[in-house]
Amino acid sequence: MTTMKTDLQKSFNPWPYSILGVFAVAVVAAVGWVGFCIGHGSDLVADDYYEQEVEYQKHMDRIEHGQALGEGVSIAYEPALGFIRIRLPQAQARLRPTGAVHLYRPSEAGLDRTLPLELDGAGEQHVDAGLLKPGQWEVRVRWSAAGEEFFRNEKVRVGTGAL
Repeated sequence: MTTMKTDLQKSFNPWPYSILGVFAVAVVAAVGWVGFCIGHGSDLVADDYYEQEVEYQKHMDRIEHGQALGEGVSIAYEPALGFIRIRLPQAQARLRPTGAVHLYRPSEAGLDRTLPLELDGAGEQHVDAGLLKPGQWEVRVRWSAAGEEFFRNEKVRVGTGAL
């Protein structure tokens, strides 16, 4: 009998210690994660969130006003003539709109350009595409006329025909 007792005393069962170890690691990980989260700011709102929201709403209104003009506003690359044609409706052109044309290159930010909106008598502006690197561009036109603001954005492919 004494030999059985010593055999039982010599056997080691790791399961109770393993279970306790897993719980201990989980508690330490949870405490560590809570400490990490507390140490890092959780501000999801900017300090000037109201001003940003107002500006965003103004931009959405500009887009809506631009869309309301329908086909009267057009932005297209004219490959045969080598320029980008921006056309506003005659009613808008008579109001002498002020604004800007932003040429945005999605793949190379350093090539972006901003030009003043300068319409001719026909309500058009031609942007020399020979100065632009061939490829995809976004032409963003923002203007105001008679106290109302407008925005139109079109993609064009310069140097390779229309998109």
